[in-house]
Amino acid sequence: CLQVERRRRNSEALAQMSNLAAFHDKTFASLNLFVPGLRAVIPQARAYARQPDGWLTLLGPYGVGKTHLAAAIGHEALGRGEPVLFTVVPDLLDHLRATFSPQSTISYDEQVELVRTVGLLILDDLGIESATPWAREKLYQIINHRYNSRLATVITTNLRPDAIEPRIYSRLCDPACGKLI
Repeated sequence: CLQVERRRRNSEALAQMSNLAAFHDKTFASLNLFVPGLRAVIPQARAYARQPDGWLTLLGPYGVGKTHLAAAIGHEALGRGEPVLFTVVPDLLDHLRATFSPQSTISYDEQVELVRTVGLLILDDLGIESATPWAREKLYQIINHRYNSRLATVITTNLRPDAIEPRIYSRLCDPACGKLI
């Protein structure tokens, strides 16, 4: 009984940490196959979901299913009991800034360490954040750490490749680490 309860609590803790509750309905089964181009990338996304390794960057305009695919990948990993963190990039930066407040219950170091080391990090909407020097630096530090450590990372963006910050783009398009689809 204790092991069952411990597994249940662990599962609940992982689910809460993941930030996927708002996307509970975003699974591979619920994808809209009539979205142009989506059907072609589903096999790659499913393969990545089965064994997240390195990078998967989903590029494309608004409304083509990038966030849905990213959440579906997160749900697959979470279902296997793997730690997942799904975050919208501007929200992530807000959370990091908030750690400097005297009222913060978590330190900056704790928050950034979670983001840098979680088993599967999903960064949604890269490129809509305010491009301050601080924001660019923090994003690069997170992405560079995960790149060097070869940690599973899914990134969605509606930016054209030439509009992505060059140091970050160089990490995203390294074929030894992942795929751009």
